[in-house]
Amino acid sequence: MKPIPYLARTNSLQRSHSGIWTTRQQFEFDYSDGDDNQLYLARTVATVADRSSLSNELASRIRDWTSEYHFSPLRSNLLRALCLKDRTSALEIGAGCGAITRYLGELKLQVDAIEGSYQRAEIAKARCAGLQNVDVYGVNVFDITLPPNAYDLICFIGVLEYASKFAPNLPNAEQAISSLLDSAKRSLSPGGVIVIAIENRLGLKYVLGAGEDHYGRPYEGVHNYPNFSGIKTYSKREWETLLAEHGFCHEFLYPFPDYKLPQQILADRFVAGQPSAWSQLPDAVSTDYHNLMANTPEAPIWASFQQTGVLGDFSNSFLIVAAQQESSLRNVVDQHCIIVAPIVDSAEVWIFFRSTTHRTQIEKKAVHLTA
Repeated sequence: MKPIPYLARTNSLQRSHSGIWTTRQQFEFDYSDGDDNQLYLARTVATVADRSSLSNELASRIRDWTSEYHFSPLRSNLLRALCLKDRTSALEIGAGCGAITRYLGELKLQVDAIEGSYQRAEIAKARCAGLQNVDVYGVNVFDITLPPNAYDLICFIGVLEYASKFAPNLPNAEQAISSLLDSAKRSLSPGGVIVIAIENRLGLKYVLGAGEDHYGRPYEGVHNYPNFSGIKTYSKREWETLLAEHGFCHEFLYPFPDYKLPQQILADRFVAGQPSAWSQLPDAVSTDYHNLMANTPEAPIWASFQQTGVLGDFSNSFLIVAAQQESSLRNVVDQHCIIVAPIVDSAEVWIFFRSTTHRTQIEKKAVHLTA
């Protein structure tokens, strides 16, 4: 029998009938994709044969935005841009329905995945069926104690914007995020890194009038959330200040069109060192999930941002890698990364990586993965 995980043992958690570690009194976050949507996700994950991160079977079941977000093979591109081969343990906070959890498990990491919504945690558990190295926890991370010096990798993928919503005893969003960063910092092993993916409140699409992803209103984030109700994202400069206050060094990468379904990922140092870095982006890169943004050609804008050194400041999303030592960052971030772009057909998946060994030379590598 598999031993009780340290995280479950030290927090007196018990295993539910579905295999999730949880408290004796189950609770439910006020967060859902809607009952009908979550039932469809649960039934689909339970019935498909291939639940892998690159599953064409799951991709074929996409019927709307919710199922695309949870089933698209593009999801795991976010972490494919990073070098994680020397990681052995991972903590994912806010696992959702397990798309990223599954990919971490496929890397053979020992994964603890925390999800506050019990129903979504059950879907994540089902998505990771057969992966004995993955444990899923249906708990509020603010209600448990994380083990010290335990994880080589800690992920907050689309999570920190909700920190205030699920930490009602803390006075503001910034303190809620600070609390999570403090806990994560204590739980990092020597050489460990924290990975953060989040929207940029000053992203180009929002400046052009797209609906803020969480509120559905234009300019909500640009105006710094005048109708704040527990969800908040931040600009690049705000993140730099916040991370510095917690003693983190960091690297920024820029996923396009955003971190949710990334097709291109530009490393900050590549953007700074290549005058034509903007040309790696497609002609139309932004996705307005509320269809409020005017049809504005973006390529000239990105070119202008590149010329003036602010392309990263207006990226629609950030992929941030933070650590306590610069050497830890260098082990994880390809500072010359240009593109991570999958091509999926009915039988196989090809993922193309482009990176530069010199500022003036682009090399292309192809990695073939069977779906």
